[in-house]
Amino acid sequence: GEYSELTLRRVLANSKMLFGAAGGRKCFPFDILQFVYFVCIFPKGVFLMNEKILVADDDRNIAELLRLYLVKEGFTPILAADGEEAFHAFETEHPDLILLDLMMPKMDGRTVCEKIRKTSQVPIIMLTAKGEVYDRVLGLELGADDYVVKPFDAKEVIARIKAVLRRKFIAYAPHGFQL
Repeated sequence: GEYSELTLRRVLANSKMLFGAAGGRKCFPFDILQFVYFVCIFPKGVFLMNEKILVADDDRNIAELLRLYLVKEGFTPILAADGEEAFHAFETEHPDLILLDLMMPKMDGRTVCEKIRKTSQVPIIMLTAKGEVYDRVLGLELGADDYVVKPFDAKEVIARIKAVLRRKFIAYAPHGFQL
């Protein structure tokens, strides 16, 4: 079909490395069918895993715009309108990535980020109107994986989400894994 014999042999070899010859999980949080889809499609930049993206922003227009783009790209968006709601959604929904506004009511994005980093390394992309170098550096030092200044183009945010998820996937792949 669409994939060469070499690609399929690589998938099989990597699946044996990850799951063992008997199919038992070694170190990867996907079942074998998801793994095959991910490895075959992933290099093309298509995400079929239906990743959950937490959008934490008190601006309803921004949250809705991002929700529409995320759904269009095959992601499952979870919306939170304030910091407390965002942290609760993180604890209950276990998102694959978080888009986090810095200036939110009830609990600001910095506090949310700090609380999340105490227990998780889930990727976080900061969304904020604060575009000064100091603010960007502070956001990254708090544990954010990327930083996007408002106003932004939703297509760029989607591209950044895909890039961060791609890095996450590669970081969790075992030594010797090849795409």
